[in-house]
Amino acid sequence: MTLTEKQLGTKSYTQKIFNGVCGSRHEFKYGVVYDDEINARVKYWIKFGAFQQEGYDGNYLRDGVETHKVKITTTVWDDEGRGEEVHETILNGNPNGDAKIYFDITKAGRYETTLQNQATGNCSGGKCVFEIVEVCSNGECKEINGCWYSPVLNIGTIKQEEIDRIEQSTQSSFLNDLLGDSNSLTTPNRIDTSKDRLFVWGGIGIAGLMVLSTLFKS
Repeated sequence: MTLTEKQLGTKSYTQKIFNGVCGSRHEFKYGVVYDDEINARVKYWIKFGAFQQEGYDGNYLRDGVETHKVKITTTVWDDEGRGEEVHETILNGNPNGDAKIYFDITKAGRYETTLQNQATGNCSGGKCVFEIVEVCSNGECKEINGCWYSPVLNIGTIKQEEIDRIEQSTQSSFLNDLLGDSNSLTTPNRIDTSKDRLFVWGGIGIAGLMVLSTLFKS
């Protein structure tokens, strides 16, 4: 199995409140994982970078970004326009770098992923709501968009033939793991039958003693 990753796109969003003194920034990268041997996309991935503005200089740092959250929702659409939600999860920011999550591709159709901010640290309007919300600090209030991003990422269209190749590869891998080394199937195992022979002869001896005992009694 030879896996390679391809990045499909990037998104970046910044939310500033209190006249730009405080703000949050979220950056996203997204793509797919190819299995080159079966010529199929087997997974897609989302990378989430969270940053918090510190001070008046406008620098954004990975400070307290573990309190930042994004909701990731993926819907697969068929040719008739019917959608089925296949994945939904909440991903936290990572202070040591971008948080990255992988999802399996298991269904044919057009994959679309929506991102929505759920928590954005101290400098945010909070959970994504599709309305204007008021944020106040030190007696100062400001109205901001409660859902400051909600993009739809086009992951791509997966044909049924690609799903079939993925399933066949998965089944083959499962069988290889189950059966283990093929040499163990062709090498005959030696079985120690000495104990079996001892048991048989012992049984015959006991039966003979029982017969003799019966004859003497008669």
